[in-house]
Amino acid sequence: MEYTFIDLIDLISNSYLIAVSLLVQFVVYPTFIEIDKKRFKIYHTTYSKKVFYIIGPVMVFEICCSVIKNILIIDLVNIITGIIVVCIWILTFAFIVPIHNKIKVDLSKKNLFHLTKLNLFRSILWVIKFCFLLIY
Repeated sequence: MEYTFIDLIDLISNSYLIAVSLLVQFVVYPTFIEIDKKRFKIYHTTYSKKVFYIIGPVMVFEICCSVIKNILIIDLVNIITGIIVVCIWILTFAFIVPIHNKIKVDLSKKNLFHLTKLNLFRSILWVIKFCFLLIY
């Protein structure tokens, strides 16, 4: 398969998001419980702002690539990967962000477990999208 410029941007963005998401999953989130509860709110606020600048723009690139690809060429792969991107955005902004807001106030093991589980699901969606981008 020959990749266009937009395909390459999509593939690079997707790879980046997988890497960051897995790093957060297996390194960052497990350390949340180790941070002193008195300092956690300040730590989490700083962490959230920094991560937003690391992930936010790339997620915007990813959704823009998906929209452009679905406008230029409507095919099954673009539709499926587009649906995956929409699901990731819904998962992120309807579920993961609100849990981050909760744990800022209540860092319970239950909230952290829920956050970790949803992030893992989001990581899996990014990996599935990556497979579609590579195979088709």
